[in-house]
Amino acid sequence: MKVRAFALGICLMFALTSCTNPASSDDTDKTPTTPTTPTTPTTPTTPTTPTTPTTPTTPETPATPTAKFAGFYNVGTASRACYWENGTRHDFGPVLTGRAQAYNPVVTSGDTVYAAGSFHDGSVSKPCYWKGSEKVVLKNAGATEFAENTYAFAIAVSGDTVYVAGTFRTATYQDVPCYWKNGELKTLKDSSGNELTDDARAYSLALSGSDVYAAGQYTTITGVGAAMTAWNTPCYWKNGLLHDLGSTLPPGAKSAVARSIAVSGETVYAAGYYTDAAYNEYPCYWENDTFHSLKVAAYKGYATGNAVSDGKIYTSGYYYNGTRNVPCYWEGETLHDLTAPVNPSTSSITVVNGKIYTTGSYWDAGKSHRVPCYWEGDAFHSLEDSVPEGGDILVPEEQYWS
Repeated sequence: MKVRAFALGICLMFALTSCTNPASSDDTDKTPTTPTTPTTPTTPTTPTTPTTPTTPTTPETPATPTAKFAGFYNVGTASRACYWENGTRHDFGPVLTGRAQAYNPVVTSGDTVYAAGSFHDGSVSKPCYWKGSEKVVLKNAGATEFAENTYAFAIAVSGDTVYVAGTFRTATYQDVPCYWKNGELKTLKDSSGNELTDDARAYSLALSGSDVYAAGQYTTITGVGAAMTAWNTPCYWKNGLLHDLGSTLPPGAKSAVARSIAVSGETVYAAGYYTDAAYNEYPCYWENDTFHSLKVAAYKGYATGNAVSDGKIYTSGYYYNGTRNVPCYWEGETLHDLTAPVNPSTSSITVVNGKIYTTGSYWDAGKSHRVPCYWEGDAFHSLEDSVPEGGDILVPEEQYWS
């Protein structure tokens, strides 16, 4: 029994061994499987060198605004429209046969310089504006050129839209205030939207958002023959409708003109002068409907332009001190006298980079002509070297209307 049990144990062990051993008697006639060659370990990938960050492009520094002034200079019997920048003269187009002049402000849009003005075609003065060296002639409602004296005095540019303010004369010699929007004529009307029936003129232009403002005057005529009187009433137009400033004048004032306009937020500033009962003229400005006298002692004078900067209103002008004209400007109602040669006047004021620039001209007695000039703060700068035959920087009202 022990032997059989032992033999059975041997057999069980043998059977177990055959099941687990690949070289069992059942596989002896098979070709042994060639062992798989171990896979060569992959060489680690060399880490990629991090890309050097691109240096940010330095944004272009915007060009620093510079002061530009428009006017004209004489060339023989003709005159040529131009502007000055940093004392250097730049011409608007070629010399024309007759007079040509440009008026402040000079407007820069992109790289293009604009200014409103007029030229004489040998018969009448015609309105235009300059776009760089290109002269753009402004036309009447029928898209034809005006047959009577017409002037463009101020310009503003908003995006692709060009606004120009001025005055045209009808065949019956009525002066009609107007502005052009991209060349389309729009007349300025009374407060009810009706056409004006008496003379009126627009001298200055300002934009505020989508609103268009123009400053000027309208004329009221009373009486006939020797008893006829004509008084100017200051006003401005907002989007073509008249806003009367006549009721704001001081007691005894007979007539007044708004020469220039500036808008800051909801506040409209107009600058000009008024005439008292003795026909003396004094500078002033309006803040909305509030009248501000800029009277200098008992001296007569004029306000010629205005500008708003950092919430302050600046007004250019000049007054007669009993001996000579004194050029000046006001910050609010505070007077700042300026120095200049003989018989000076001012025509406009602007503030650029915190500096106050006032433009004007003076009389050169030796050469018998006027010379354009400007003041940077209180510092006087003549532009005589750029205008050998003289020239001027005019206010619109000094234009010839005959």
